[in-house]
Amino acid sequence: MLGWAAGGSRRGVNLLQLRSISRGRAFVVGAIVLATGAFVNAGAAYAATTVADWEMNEPAGSTTMTDSSGNNLSGAIGSAVVTGEVRSGETGYRWLGTNKAGYHPERLVTVNSASLNPGTDPFAITVQVYTGAGDQNILQKGQSGTGGGMYKIDMKAGIVICMYRGADGNAAVRSNQTIWDNQWHTIRCERQASAVTLTIDGGTPKSTKNATGNISNNKVLSIGG
Repeated sequence: MLGWAAGGSRRGVNLLQLRSISRGRAFVVGAIVLATGAFVNAGAAYAATTVADWEMNEPAGSTTMTDSSGNNLSGAIGSAVVTGEVRSGETGYRWLGTNKAGYHPERLVTVNSASLNPGTDPFAITVQVYTGAGDQNILQKGQSGTGGGMYKIDMKAGIVICMYRGADGNAAVRSNQTIWDNQWHTIRCERQASAVTLTIDGGTPKSTKNATGNISNNKVLSIGG
């Protein structure tokens, strides 16, 4: 799930909310808000412009992920994604644990718009996660060899990875802690001009001091996978 910085969303999370259950049972994503603008690290005040707001609360059988921001950046829901899934009182999309590895378009929620390219602007992603599984591909726009750069939020063995690759270089931050403990965790990943910062549960931020530069590719934004 991805967001840039900004307005309110459910459960008090500013950008993107992800609900994830153990891989063997399900992988559930809640709400995503994207914005771009000027802001400071986790918890600080900022000014930003909302790009898209996907609450992901459509009923079962839905095929369109609705953008409630007014910018009409709706997404296509793959046939293997279960909508209308309720967990802990919240509605989201579910990815079945029986789905196999490899590229399967039916497993993706995709949005195709140049508005999802951050360019050189500051941007942040805030994710709320509940998971008992260590490996999850949460969202991405582009691949490692994509012209124009890419960004991605990933999990490996319970470690959160926020990755950005642009015209000026690469930057990735890995969390010190694992989060596959079936507890809620709030993740914020922010890119500034010369650094990428990761914060979990409002704790001490962890930064990589490296410029990434312009990120603008012609790939769709993919949620899940």
